[in-house]
Amino acid sequence: MKFIRTTLHVCRFAHDSAAVTLFTIIARVRFALLGVRVGPGFRASGWICLRIHPAATVSLGRDCRLNSGTRINLVGSGQRLGIYASRNACIAIADRVGISNSVIVATESISIGSDTLVGGGCMLVDSDLHALPLVPHVGDADPRRPRSRPVQIGSYVFIGAHSIVLKGSCIGDGAIVGAGSVIAGMVESHAVVVSPDAQAIGSRRAIKEQGVAP
Repeated sequence: MKFIRTTLHVCRFAHDSAAVTLFTIIARVRFALLGVRVGPGFRASGWICLRIHPAATVSLGRDCRLNSGTRINLVGSGQRLGIYASRNACIAIADRVGISNSVIVATESISIGSDTLVGGGCMLVDSDLHALPLVPHVGDADPRRPRSRPVQIGSYVFIGAHSIVLKGSCIGDGAIVGAGSVIAGMVESHAVVVSPDAQAIGSRRAIKEQGVAP
């Protein structure tokens, strides 16, 4: 029985490895056709949804890992990983970034620093995505156009599953964003934020010094 379990495990590992290799090749070809720069060591698991304008600039650094679907990460597996960049938008993903089953939508600029991990089911957007409803007698600058502001995510950041990072957000290096948080502004470097309003509950330095979780 132990031999059978071991054999099945080896066969499954070989199958998964072959699938990752295949999806990586497919992703590289699709990225190349769309003019996306991809660094060495890139790996993909699952079909990645891509909608990239020819005038957009998208790049991935060395050793990036993109997971889409249930093969690698069950969290957020109700959606596939998607990368969308409109005309003149820029998406810059640095070295050794890992992203699972999340959506990145850029109309202006989204940057992700090196060694950052984005958990399953997250959404990173740099605009309102659509115009606001026109309200009579309210002096909106131009309600017919969605507003956008760049999103900056630093290095060594961890973004927990099902979090949302909204336009104009800036997450400092080493920050931890708890699962289900909504980021709509500044997160200090090494801060730990949780809950829908992304309330700060501590810092990574304090956790390291105390040797306990917050």
